[in-house]
Amino acid sequence: MRDRLEFPDGTVIEVVSSPADPGTGPLELEFLLPHRCAAPPPHVHPGGQTERFEVLEGEFELLEGHTWHRVAAGSSLEVPPGIRHTFRNRSGAPVRVRNVHDPAHSFEAYIRGLHAIVREAGGMGPRVAIPFAGLWRRHSDTIRPSDGAVKLAVALLGRFAR
Repeated sequence: MRDRLEFPDGTVIEVVSSPADPGTGPLELEFLLPHRCAAPPPHVHPGGQTERFEVLEGEFELLEGHTWHRVAAGSSLEVPPGIRHTFRNRSGAPVRVRNVHDPAHSFEAYIRGLHAIVREAGGMGPRVAIPFAGLWRRHSDTIRPSDGAVKLAVALLGRFAR
């Protein structure tokens, strides 16, 4: 049975497979993203980590660098290490996406930490800013903000996180 993480906005992330060694093996996730779900800020994966997105049902948009790509069912995109990216669902319907981080590094722990923060707070909003910044700082081997304002917020607010 897959481990299922349900978020207040309706997003569901299922852990399909975890590597025995996160430093060398891939992490496979499956996302169910409702229309207009919360999207991560633009970010990079600095540790040689490639991220692949394969749309299983529906369609969503993936930002790579400064270009948005529409990705439909049956299509996939790969984001090389260190490339700015994020995603969103503005399609009007849910989308199901297979997501692979290779190597995993601490991305699974990051996702579980994000889930705990957002569930405790009841959603995204100002009260999650400090714990979210602390989470990003703790997992800087696998995810880092790519844009100035979020970099600054993580640097400043992360100092106050437990």
